[in-house]
Amino acid sequence: SSASDILADDNFFEPFTKDGVRHIYQELADQQGEAGPWLEKKVETKENKTEKLLNFLVQTDKIWNRREMLEGARSLFLQLTLDQEKGVLSEEVRGHLFPELGEHLKQQFDERREQNSRQEYRNLSVRKVELVLIRNFHDNKKDEYIVRIRAHAQRRFFKGNTITHQDADVTTWEEYWVFGNYNRQGIWKLKEMLPDAQGKGLWDQENVDEDTSEQMLKWYYSKDRAL
Repeated sequence: SSASDILADDNFFEPFTKDGVRHIYQELADQQGEAGPWLEKKVETKENKTEKLLNFLVQTDKIWNRREMLEGARSLFLQLTLDQEKGVLSEEVRGHLFPELGEHLKQQFDERREQNSRQEYRNLSVRKVELVLIRNFHDNKKDEYIVRIRAHAQRRFFKGNTITHQDADVTTWEEYWVFGNYNRQGIWKLKEMLPDAQGKGLWDQENVDEDTSEQMLKWYYSKDRAL
């Protein structure tokens, strides 16, 4: 499913301007399919704006690489979910977490193990990872981005050998994760996992680039790629 995100990327040929590409495509350039009915309109609009902003941010700071940001979130989600199945927070996963969050999750894992509780995820897959919000500050330590991760699985929850709850079939769910620039090191690490209600409200918030005026931000949004 991760490969499907690439379908949204534009073809790129550096010698051509946007008008040049449109000329090559000719009338086919205007015959684009509509987004699927499952994609909210405001989400589609916000994603397009965010991707255009990142085209410019990555020119001055490579940490803002869109594909690496999305793939990093996808990979960590899968690793953490598999750790939940095992009941042990791995050192590899902890290395991608802010220390405070790592300690909090370790305590949760320890409590479940003491209570003889465990989880199981059958047919686990990440359907899509979407950029919700970008926050770029003068102080790199404050830089962060937020993603919505949509996944599916057939979940089963156990107390000892007894199933306390199970999905009748594969079920979808979503989570909102906040990644931060860890100690200005140019490394994204997971710093917070937001409640759904709080995460959904972030789609209406404007991206933040402290070096950019509101007028310049709109100009970025109007460009398909950095000049």
